[in-house]
Amino acid sequence: MSASMFLKTPEGVSLAPGDGGGLVFQGPWCRLTIREADPGPFAALAATGGYEDVLARTALRSSGPAGMARFYYYLGRLVERGFVVRSACLDGRLLASLVPVSPAFRLAAARAAPVHRLALSRFAFIRRHEARACLESPRAHARVVLYDRRVAELVQALMEQPRAEGADDEPLCGLPSEAAEATLDLLWSAGMLTELDVNGAPAEDADPALRCWEFHDLLFHARSRMGRTDLRYGATYALAGVVAPPPALKPVSVAEAVPLERPDLARLEREDPPLAWAMERRCSVREYAAEPMTAGQLGEFLFRVARVREVISREILTTAGPMTMDIAPRPYPAGGALYELEVYAVVRACAG
Repeated sequence: MSASMFLKTPEGVSLAPGDGGGLVFQGPWCRLTIREADPGPFAALAATGGYEDVLARTALRSSGPAGMARFYYYLGRLVERGFVVRSACLDGRLLASLVPVSPAFRLAAARAAPVHRLALSRFAFIRRHEARACLESPRAHARVVLYDRRVAELVQALMEQPRAEGADDEPLCGLPSEAAEATLDLLWSAGMLTELDVNGAPAEDADPALRCWEFHDLLFHARSRMGRTDLRYGATYALAGVVAPPPALKPVSVAEAVPLERPDLARLEREDPPLAWAMERRCSVREYAAEPMTAGQLGEFLFRVARVREVISREILTTAGPMTMDIAPRPYPAGGALYELEVYAVVRACAG
């Protein structure tokens, strides 16, 4: 059985001749022009894909050792920019693929030699993505797609029993040693592994900044902003065309409503002290008046901080087409003016 690395351009990546010669790779984030290297291996890579060692030998025969060095230089740049997907293979069957998910992806430095132990990062996790199992991490700018259940077993083994690199040539989780090492190299390049020191402590835990992060906190941090994932975030409208948008205001669910006083906003704008004056004189008060607040004061308070200014309809462009939804702006900010929180006044004593 033979293990190797297969290279292929993913969907969304195109290759064309450059105006001044060479080849131009165009991808989702940027473009890269290859001018000094033999174009043959890269054209084959973009057309049908190819095994890394075969393409490297082609560059070697065409341009000698310098040509092979240039091939590996440009290959690294192509992988980092998402133009090429590297896949560990065994007898022509995919085991796992490294897929960059942001422009910030960089190949990890080569693993230190000679023998050390590797373990799965405490931030790495497996989930289902596009009908495949994939390994992701909020620290990584790439995901590893798993095609073979033996790779999943290898990931499990890296959780329970750290791998001593080069310790033996025995099969690992049913994978021949060469295939296991190729898969470990892929996991390391993606940033899914951490080294253990002589005491068995993960190297990532020696980083003071990382020690302060819990897995779920860092995952939320990475998935709620752009630049760290190829997935959509924020206002994705994932259920547009499937579920009707909720009303801007919750329907009244009580039989009797208590009207509250609406203060004169124009008078308040004229007579209220400036915010700086109020902030400079602010202090905590822990002794309260004997008389409860009045309904008028409660109405003014809610009017100032939580009233609905208006209800308006607006058209939203979604992946399922345009959708009309209502929004109800209020005095305080909310993303997209959606105001997910409902405000309730729980009243024990209120005059009037």
